[in-house]
Amino acid sequence: MRFTPIGWIESKANLLARAGWTGRVTPEQVLGAKLVLPLLIGGVLAVRMMDNLTVRGALIWCALVFAGFFMPDLMIRSKADRRAEEITIMLPDLLDQLTISVEAGLGFEAALDRIIQREDHALAQEFNRMLQDIRLGTSRPEALEALAKRSQVDDLRTVMLTLRQAEMLGVPLAESLRNVSAEMREKRRFRAEEKANQLPIKMIFPLGICILPALFIVILGPAVVRFTQLF
Repeated sequence: MRFTPIGWIESKANLLARAGWTGRVTPEQVLGAKLVLPLLIGGVLAVRMMDNLTVRGALIWCALVFAGFFMPDLMIRSKADRRAEEITIMLPDLLDQLTISVEAGLGFEAALDRIIQREDHALAQEFNRMLQDIRLGTSRPEALEALAKRSQVDDLRTVMLTLRQAEMLGVPLAESLRNVSAEMREKRRFRAEEKANQLPIKMIFPLGICILPALFIVILGPAVVRFTQLF
């Protein structure tokens, strides 16, 4: 731990929070995995390649050792990215349910508790942790700020900022929720349209590499055979 770069533990703790592994995996355990995996992989491969060591084998050994060093970081970052995408997708639907519950007369915490009891996804887990912080004595603005900092999702940060401003300025909560819910639905629709517009570009590579060559073989193959038979 004394030789780790300054800020590494804090950045790794933030990444673990994004991945939802806070309390289950610690930065110290990640550091241990980054040290143990290369030694384990390198030792096993060294024993197996000891009798027949070649340049190619040495390059493979180096590549796998480096992969073992970076594997824990890649796994955590991949989990964090998938979790952030899940939160972004589920946010408009949960906001709609929350808006309806608040407009029906429930308080913010009661409506949120009622919703997350029926849901089982990353966003519900984050809101459940926020409710636990509020029940332990944290004020609602501080709990909202902690949720935005912990998740590091842009849309969720926007929602938390809006709710904090409504709390501080005395704006009706139902009105704020209705406005931010409509905004999130609009952003989700724009993302879907953007992905749909990217499909033709993404189809160029499989079309040019896989489909068009096979199509040319099927169409031009018989003509080439006939041409070679004639001459």
